[in-house]
Amino acid sequence: MLGIPYFLLEPEQRSWIDKEVQRAKAAKHARFTKHPAVAWEPSLKFAKELYLKADSWCPPKLFDIAPKEFIDSPSGKWRYEHKVLPAGETLKTRYGSRLGEVMFDADVVVPVLGDPRTDTVWMSYTPMEAFTLRGGVRIAKGNVLLGGLGLGWQLRMIAEKKSVTSITVVEKSQELIDWYGGRLCTRIGDETGKKVALICADARDYALNSDGWNAVVFDIWANYASAAYDEKWRLAKQMHTTSTCSCWAWGGSVR
Repeated sequence: MLGIPYFLLEPEQRSWIDKEVQRAKAAKHARFTKHPAVAWEPSLKFAKELYLKADSWCPPKLFDIAPKEFIDSPSGKWRYEHKVLPAGETLKTRYGSRLGEVMFDADVVVPVLGDPRTDTVWMSYTPMEAFTLRGGVRIAKGNVLLGGLGLGWQLRMIAEKKSVTSITVVEKSQELIDWYGGRLCTRIGDETGKKVALICADARDYALNSDGWNAVVFDIWANYASAAYDEKWRLAKQMHTTSTCSCWAWGGSVR
């Protein structure tokens, strides 16, 4: 049956596959749940398999909408949605080159921002985002250049650091800035007491034409590890990496 599309299989063959899939899911569920669920927190130690308490999951929410509801941007180019991950289903995670999965003990909301016209997800907040963005938060200090607005989680984590003085966020989409970015940056700045500026530009070009940073943190790519093949980022990193400035990119060290 290898390589044969599912719909071309005989009924007994499809039945056998369905049973094997259910058996594998049951085995995975038993493996995850053999230990009590633990509370999620952004600093939780990475593990290959994590069984998490749903009531500890508090993702950043851009709009006050119910689970499974969505709201579109004025032009319809962007859609913000509260997707629901059912209890017992798994999500992929990673930390550098290490891969893993998480499961929650009840349904949880996963905020997602994407393009409804192409059904493309551009940004979301899951444990994987928290794990893979830790490096950028860790190096942040002094005057920070943050490439990419995202859902604001990394911005907040950086702004809450005592070692950070100011943050300049560079976002390419003017529509996202107008839709939620301006008020999000203002709120985070007010709540943390940090100076947060928001600029509409290509973050790579902005980095190549500015200086005075103590940390350059970029999360602007749709695919993990794409930074490793981005020539403009390579030049920006080369330009800014000094004894007083550190540079980090989402997936930048993974090939």
